[in-house]
Order: sequence, then C-alpha cells, then structure tokens
Amino acid sequence: MNDKSESRLSNESSGRLTQLVIATVPLFLVFLWFLYVAWARPNHRLYELDGVDDDATIKEIYRETGAMWIPLLDLLRVFVAFEGAWLLLVAYLWIFVPRRRALIKSYLKDGQEVRGKVEYEEEGCSSWIDNCGLGERMSGKAYGTVEYSMPDSNQEWRVRKQVRVYELFTRENETLLMLPNRPFSVQPKSDVEIDIAATSDRRGQVRLVSFVAILWAVFCFMSALYVYHQMKYIDANIVDDFENVDKAKKWIIWGACIGCPLGALLWIVIRWGFYRDWILNRGKLFERESEGSDGDVYKKASRKRYRSKYKTRSEVSSRDGLEIEDDYEMPSSSYRSMD
Repeated sequence: MNDKSESRLSNESSGRLTQLVIATVPLFLVFLWFLYVAWARPNHRLYELDGVDDDATIKEIYRETGAMWIPLLDLLRVFVAFEGAWLLLVAYLWIFVPRRRALIKSYLKDGQEVRGKVEYEEEGCSSWIDNCGLGERMSGKAYGTVEYSMPDSNQEWRVRKQVRVYELFTRENETLLMLPNRPFSVQPKSDVEIDIAATSDRRGQVRLVSFVAILWAVFCFMSALYVYHQMKYIDANIVDDFENVDKAKKWIIWGACIGCPLGALLWIVIRWGFYRDWILNRGKLFERESEGSDGDVYKKASRKRYRSKYKTRSEVSSRDGLEIEDDYEMPSSSYRSMD
C-alpha cells in the first residue's frame, strides 16, 4: 500500500467515526428530551383544570385548543423508526461486511491473473452529473474502469467493467485477478491487496461501531416501550381512551418487535445480492469489429452472441476455462482499443 492510499484510508476511517460521534450526541440529547416529555405528560395542566374531571369535557377542551403538545404516539413512532435505522447498521456490519471481506480475500486465494488497463478520472465540474467530486468526498469511495481481454480470445473479445479503486491514477498493463468461471469478476490486484489490508486494520473500529449501534437500537426499543407505558397509564388512570393506545400497541408489536428486525435482514440480503452481482457479473462485452494500425475497433455485443460462437457451453468452458452467465442484450456501439 503506498503512502497516499494509506493516508486516504486512515482519514476515511477516522472521518466516519467522527461523523458518528457528531451525529449521535445531539440525537441522544433530543431523545432524552422526548423521554422527559413522556415522563411529564401525566402531570400536564390540561388534566388538572379546576372543576373539570369529566373525560368528555377534557377531550372537548383539547380539540378546541388544538394540539397543545407533541402526541406521545408521534414520539413512539420516532423511536421505532430510529430503532430500525440502527438495526440496518448492525445488519450491515454483521452480515454484509464479513461476506464482502471473504469475497475480496477469495481473489488472492483463487484468482487467476490477467493483464489489462485500469482507468481513473477524477470527478470534475464540467456538468451537474460530475458534482465536482462531491460523491467521492461524501462516500469516501472512488471508482474506475478496467479493460481487459477475455482469456485465450486473442483480443477478439474485450470487457469494460466498473470497479472500486484505491490507487487514484490510470495504470497500463496492470495485473488483474479473475475468479474461476467468472469472466466478469475482474478486480485490480493492487487494489484488492489494499482493500484487504484496510478492512483488517478497521476490524476493531467495526466492532466498536457495532457495539454502539446495538446500544442505540436497544435504547430506542426501550424508549418506545416506556412511551407506550405512559400512554397506557394516562388512558387507565387519567382520561379514558385519550391516547391512541391501540395504534401504539401495533407499532410496538409489528414495528419494533417484528418489522424492524425483519426489515433490516431483508434489506441486507437484497443489498448483498446486488453488490455480489455487481462484483461478479457486471460488465460490458465488446467484440472486435476491425483491426487498424492505430488500434482495433470494438463494438458492444451481447453475451448470447459470445456464446453463439461456440456450439455448447461445455465448449466454452473447455476452450476458455469460462462459464458465461445469462445477461441482458446490449445495444451496438463502438470504441477503439488503446492497446
């Protein structure tokens, strides 16, 4: 890992921890105020009007004066929503991160070396879509494009694929790693090595953030239960059927107890599926259209066309050591190889 990449990754890790602290401390103070509001609600002045002890009269006064305070049901919904958000983070750190680490490590263990080009162009300000590098600065991630030939295809078939990069410059004749039977899984070897080193260095930070996220999820869940308890107390002892206890109960059962954990699990399964497909199967296939002294010209082709060059899939495997998976048809366009 070069000094520039190491410094960038170190700044990225420390920056995320700083963002977590900055974001959660004010949020914790706001939530403490929410709990104080729920604690003080049974002693609200509306419940202690002189000469008024009739539930219907209190409800009528409340309707006439409008919403005199934040409904406890709204506070409960906020706690349940944030419980779900923290459980998403826990699922990401416990499920997605280890699976991603294992997938990246498999490149060094099982990957086959091929040669190709890694292109990186820093985001500029030429158009609104470039956003002047704002996306890279906010996410801490940079992306480039690899270009390489299919193994044993004699430059007839080439692939262009987006990858995450850590070395932020264009590299010619770079060593790339391809997983067996996954011709679109190519990743730059140097970036894979940096990625593995970075994730190993951050394992302690991942555990720390996971612990904080679990504490937050438990805190939000217990806070929602406390607000629900206060709502039941008001309905049972002060004003009958004044708080939306039935709705609150549904939020606790279907939201906090069932919806949040299952939603986080479902989200991370879908997220991992998309990421794994992007790593292993995404890429654009090009077929050589003509040869020239200043570079070969390639046109975009479908993977079905590549397979049609051979009689059966077994012939593809025996000839190239590859297995091409089904994908969508791509419209025809051309580009000139820089090799």
